Amino acid sequence: MKRKRFAVAVLLLFAGQAAAAAWAATVSGRIDAWYVAFDLDALDASGNWAVAMPETDGLTLSAAVGAVRAIATSGAPAIGFGATAIMDREGADLPGTIEAVALLAEAALAPADAGG
Repeated sequence: MKRKRFAVAVLLLFAGQAAAAAWAATVSGRIDAWYVAFDLDALDASGNWAVAMPETDGLTLSAAVGAVRAIATSGAPAIGFGATAIMDREGADLPGTIEAVALLAEAALAPADAGG
């Protein structure tokens, strides 16, 4: 079976977000739980994130949080979250990156009715 993935540009569109949510809902019916692993290199470089390989034209933080929340609220519980590719490079916004990780973790792990 060929695996498919969503391109960054697709997740920036409402239709792409809806497609990702539908995918997550379908998958959640076939699994016991999610472990959400987020590579921070996927975030748009304009955020000056403290990451290993900043991505021009990457995801906005808002779109990333929305995608993670769609997975976490799709039916199967999220039992864990991990963020990768953090790198404190000179001039990068480390406090902003830490806040981004906190927002993504909250989207993955907070109960759906917690005001997210």
